[in-house]
Amino acid sequence: MYRKNRTMRIGATVIIACILLVFCAGCVSNEPVSPPQVTAEGLRTYVVSAAQYAREVEPATACAVFNDPQSPLISGDWYIYAYDYEGTLLAHPYERELVGTNRIHWTSVNGLEVIRLGRDMAADGGGYILYMYPTPVPGQEINESATSAYHLKLGYVTPVNDRWWIGSGLYFSDMENGRIHEKIDELVGLVDDAVDYAHASGKSAALSAFSSGSNRFSETGHYIFALDYNGTLLAYRVDPGRVGESDLGVVRAYGVRSADASIDIARSGGGFVVYSIKNPVTRDNEQKLSYVRPVDDTWWLGSGIYLTELLSA
Repeated sequence: MYRKNRTMRIGATVIIACILLVFCAGCVSNEPVSPPQVTAEGLRTYVVSAAQYAREVEPATACAVFNDPQSPLISGDWYIYAYDYEGTLLAHPYERELVGTNRIHWTSVNGLEVIRLGRDMAADGGGYILYMYPTPVPGQEINESATSAYHLKLGYVTPVNDRWWIGSGLYFSDMENGRIHEKIDELVGLVDDAVDYAHASGKSAALSAFSSGSNRFSETGHYIFALDYNGTLLAYRVDPGRVGESDLGVVRAYGVRSADASIDIARSGGGFVVYSIKNPVTRDNEQKLSYVRPVDDTWWLGSGIYLTELLSA
């Protein structure tokens, strides 16, 4: 299960709060506020409070605080990064050597242009985003070349003003929101069940079941999709007319080749993929978290959950 790999850093919030109490005892009132809890709402509060602080001081002062790993605002995975709307990095306590560089087209391990996504979300008023990112090592800069260090993260971004924006994120392994973890566990469990069914029943029976909307693989409202390693759709209940077509090389929003990335992950044993695709319910292009696993060396399958549903817990 997803949750058994969680490595909770439950002291982070307490540490930040205690440091702030000591630091702010004799300081000015315009000091950033620590996050109240390690949840999606706590993340939003953390970023919104930091943005309010940034509006009340000079940009250079705010960026100096955001850049300083010893700042009372920063503790382990709790930190603020800042960009202008051209994609130039203005502040990041664990990547200070990159401050001043343009990263608008930087991509994560799944090919997602995270900075461009965050920029567009901030320009639209702010909100949550999904992405993969390396975990920081205390006392070290983040190594974006260490692909094995990338883990699933929920981010929140918000504008400071019309010149720059800020964001932060929580690793899903650290979050206290039990319902979010339950939904991810359900997603993983559905895919694991489907793989077991394919092994027990054979490919033909499994593909028939995955294409049907009247069995246990559709009870949660989600569905199983199946592809081979050429990217050819073998089962796709929401659009059966596309079965037989290939998704290989198809570029989704913000640069993600979701089938290509999923194939790589399935070949490596399985895992998560983040991309954007049209939600058939809302008809809007929306971020989706999928979990994929190989059946054998000829085909693989997966299922996904949209960000809005994940956050509806």
